[in-house]
Amino acid sequence: LKALSPGESLVKTRRDAIVSGVLSQRLELHHGIISDGIPQGELSDASILPNETCRGDIEFKGHGSVQVVNAEMQSPWIKARPVDVKGKIAVSPHLKSRAYFAEGCTAGEYDNEKYANVKVLGKTFSYTVDLSNVGCGCDAQVHLVPMRHNSQKSRCKDFFCGPSQKHVCGETCFTIRLQDANQYAWFTSLHLEDDPRGVSIGYGGSERRDWNSTQYGPGAKCIDTSWPFRVSVSFLANDKGTLDTVRLTLSQAKSSCHLSAKIDMYILGTRDGLSELSDALEDGVTPVVSYWNDDSLLWMDGLGKDGSGPCVMDAPAACPRSMMLSNFAIANGEPAVLKSDIIDIALSVIQKRMTEVQASKNKEKFIEAESAREPCVSDCESGEGKASLKAEASADNVQWEVVFSTVPVRKSPSFKAKILKHKAQGNMLVGSVVKNWLHLRGGGFVAIKKRQRVDAVFLERRLVTYEKLASGPCEESGLLPIHTKEACQNAAFALGYLDTYVNTFYSASKRPFGCYLMKGQIFFVSDPATKKNSVGKRNMICVSKAYTPDGVIEV
Repeated sequence: LKALSPGESLVKTRRDAIVSGVLSQRLELHHGIISDGIPQGELSDASILPNETCRGDIEFKGHGSVQVVNAEMQSPWIKARPVDVKGKIAVSPHLKSRAYFAEGCTAGEYDNEKYANVKVLGKTFSYTVDLSNVGCGCDAQVHLVPMRHNSQKSRCKDFFCGPSQKHVCGETCFTIRLQDANQYAWFTSLHLEDDPRGVSIGYGGSERRDWNSTQYGPGAKCIDTSWPFRVSVSFLANDKGTLDTVRLTLSQAKSSCHLSAKIDMYILGTRDGLSELSDALEDGVTPVVSYWNDDSLLWMDGLGKDGSGPCVMDAPAACPRSMMLSNFAIANGEPAVLKSDIIDIALSVIQKRMTEVQASKNKEKFIEAESAREPCVSDCESGEGKASLKAEASADNVQWEVVFSTVPVRKSPSFKAKILKHKAQGNMLVGSVVKNWLHLRGGGFVAIKKRQRVDAVFLERRLVTYEKLASGPCEESGLLPIHTKEACQNAAFALGYLDTYVNTFYSASKRPFGCYLMKGQIFFVSDPATKKNSVGKRNMICVSKAYTPDGVIEV
């Protein structure tokens, strides 16, 4: 997957058994949709600031107007990104964001008494969702959480809680997960406070087979997730007024069929989960929207033990920067099947077009900036000289070099957290900084340093520029070849190649040394004996500095 440059044509590349994370034999049933590439300049949104937490108001039919309150922290160690409000009827969460419905908002402050308190027992909660391009490894969420009734502010400082939050924000509570979903998988579940596993319905992972990929997914016959569709969740009560069934219905204006599933039993040991939730729902819940990505979401969208789930692997780097939810409503009873109307579809089309326009503008700015900084490669004073051999560039990329003998990669940013693997001295790591920890792009945390009487430093910051050449070896452009497979992956990602699978050769008599692009695929040759080999038609990927075990090599 790659963000194409203006005028650049698409190169089709064979990758056996996988097409956009979906088994290739399933293409006979419906086409796979490849997520939009993340354009240069949009790899990350700015974190939300305290004076930006009040995002605006939207109409919540059957309840009234509500304020959208942005979380400042997605977790105690990761700052949250924005949730935008569009046209007073829709919200658009950016990756790694979360927001709450509230009756009022004061910028930078969180008050549990101000959160919306929606009573859903005996009613149907509905909304429209657009999951187009939200692929494997992406998770768009709509949850109902008793935040008005949680008096503990939590480590996230906003009263957020959930059955899985004990080791994150710190406060636990029951949760109704109306939606954990992407364009291939759907997950609706109920959870008591002490039951993170809960009971669930939908499609994906090892447990949910209420429908299949011919019924739900891009191009599917019932719910084509390339387009918006309507979600309705009914909380049906029995004659005694106690929660009896939770029924999920997905419907779409362009489809003659809909999908439905229900939860009518929830037993946890000797406890009746539906009965316990019934008492809690009578007190009211707060709608919460969020959107995130991870490479460990196969519990939701994976193949499962029977191999009939949707996703072979998760590709979080390909998740679009935002998604959209609109037309929220609450109504008594279980109404007739609701379908997305023309407003939802039009709003979705407008959002996609705005995203395309912004991506084009960012790309133009990037190209203009790169042209302005292009160095002279010949006789500058006479104005003569051959054209630049550089086809693409990505400047000022931050990497972190392991300067300690070996460092552990931990599950969370704590020296007591579980060790997942180790990184050796000289390895170059890429990720985002969270206080004194590096959150790796592929998952896990590595300590940058440990504060003690004499600080122990494990990682040191490095700044490099990557170039993809139109022709010729790196040395002819005043650059250096890349020395490691990991650096090749990092360079490819920085240049916009989201499919960073590297074809690696340790000894190749005809191939040139280093990292290069050929027919849409990325290659790395590690044998120094191949340094004199001809580059041919390959596009070499080069670097301004090379960090090797023997020291720093500069241009």
